[in-house]
Amino acid sequence: NLCGFDDDTVMISYDIPINFNLGPDTVLCVGDSFLIAAPAHNATWLWNDASIDSTLKITNAGKFYVTANNHCGAFSDSINVISETIPVVNPAILDTAFCEGETFDVVVAKNNASSILWLNGSVNYTQSFDSTGWYSYALQNICGITSDTFRLEIQYPADAFLGNDTLICYGEKIVKSFDYPNHIYLWNNGLTDSVQIITTTGIYGITIFTPAKCESYAEILVESCNAQLFIPNAFTPGNGDQLNNTFKVKGEGIRKYHIVIYDRWGMMVFESFDLDNSWNGTSTGSATSELASPGIYTYKIWYNTGESSESVTRVGSVTLIR
Repeated sequence: NLCGFDDDTVMISYDIPINFNLGPDTVLCVGDSFLIAAPAHNATWLWNDASIDSTLKITNAGKFYVTANNHCGAFSDSINVISETIPVVNPAILDTAFCEGETFDVVVAKNNASSILWLNGSVNYTQSFDSTGWYSYALQNICGITSDTFRLEIQYPADAFLGNDTLICYGEKIVKSFDYPNHIYLWNNGLTDSVQIITTTGIYGITIFTPAKCESYAEILVESCNAQLFIPNAFTPGNGDQLNNTFKVKGEGIRKYHIVIYDRWGMMVFESFDLDNSWNGTSTGSATSELASPGIYTYKIWYNTGESSESVTRVGSVTLIR
């Protein structure tokens, strides 16, 4: 003014009110890290781990929060971080065999996967297979992809054929055997061997199981060839070895039986109408009789099977050895 002039200066500083967002809750893949920031003007920061920077490096899962202060006031925010791995295949689908005519159902455990993709384009966790082959699928989530491959194989039942029904004669044996590795055998008589030796009549059945439990069954009828006699040509009574002490005729299908044994002078030394009664090598066949002399004795046998009224006659010789 007319008297002069005067001036002054004032410094005005200001802060911007704090308002930030740490972001939505998120997932941290194992081995990864990321940075979160709390931007604020002329502020001081305090994180839950006592850090005082405006940013924080996240390397593990947890809940993280920060408070920022300036002249306009304080502001806080937090974020939850969940740890995650690439998809886990557990349990893995094992290589498997299944039986012809069946299907093999696979259910893949979802675990921590968010999606699945099969090599054939399917996106279902459940699949059914009916053929031999290699099969693959991939599990995916935010952290990556894990794949798995397995093989399925159709098994066919073993050929359990025992042959046609047959006859067996006294003293004969029929051998039926199989050679399928890693298979299980179960005969109807309880045996579990791969070989069955048949010496008597009857129905013989077998069930064969493959490693995948595919089963096949077969049976055979073994019948007697009727009247058959087994007549020894020598015996050794009284020699002390307890073997072949009697002259015993054996047979099957015999209904009537008669045997007469003669010495070399034509004298009868033994007679019986019972197939189970054998000659003990005495002069009359009894336990108290005198021992018959070593040598050749002649026998004559009549037997009947009941199939006809006529009897069959067998004549021959047996040697008594002492």
